[in-house]
Amino acid sequence: MTKNDNLKDGNLPDYNAAGSKFADKILSKDNSADKHELFRLVIEHLPDQIYLKDRLGKFLLCNTPVAKNAGCASPEEVIGKTDFDFYPTEAAERFLANESKIMQTAEALINHEEHYIDKQTNEVKWNLTTKIPIRDQANVVIGLLGINRDITQIKNALLQQERTLIDLQHRNRELEEFTHIVSHNLRSPVANILGLLPLATDRDPCPAEEIIPILENIASSAKKLDAMIRDLNKILEARQQPTE
Repeated sequence: MTKNDNLKDGNLPDYNAAGSKFADKILSKDNSADKHELFRLVIEHLPDQIYLKDRLGKFLLCNTPVAKNAGCASPEEVIGKTDFDFYPTEAAERFLANESKIMQTAEALINHEEHYIDKQTNEVKWNLTTKIPIRDQANVVIGLLGINRDITQIKNALLQQERTLIDLQHRNRELEEFTHIVSHNLRSPVANILGLLPLATDRDPCPAEEIIPILENIASSAKKLDAMIRDLNKILEARQQPTE
């Protein structure tokens, strides 16, 4: 059975086993220095934040994106420290809680969204995080491999879409209410005009002293109708302006 067949059947890869094999290759004593250097070279060429941590949450190894995100000049400044040295306490405690659960259960955390406040910019940042437990040769969890992908732009775009949708729904409700009001207000002068016209046209002949007040009322209703239409156009023009 191929890898694709496993996915089709709903069988997910064994990330725990993968983590153990990965740990054997990276942390094994024989040629460990060479393997450490090879791993470092590989992760340095990847855009994601990649790191190794021990059971206490201390960084054992990381690439430049991790250091940059932590506000450090190089990965060496991160080694031996924890998230509490770089992130707000609330965020660091959440990270530690998730990692402690991984250590206890030996179960991987896959594609988990995490957010925190960037100390440098004071902006909310989002990561799509995968953390895999690493075992020693005795099958004991000794740390974890973490991969963080920055999805801040994607999350911000989705949040903006949600705000835009809410704004459109609000505008639609306002437009419905406005339509009912305009319909009622326009109906009144139109009804006056339609009601007064027969008085001026159905009588033959119609005395001038009687038709003049009728025409004045028609003119007054027409002016009101014209003013309402002008106001309506102004409102529609204003609503067509793009919102931020």
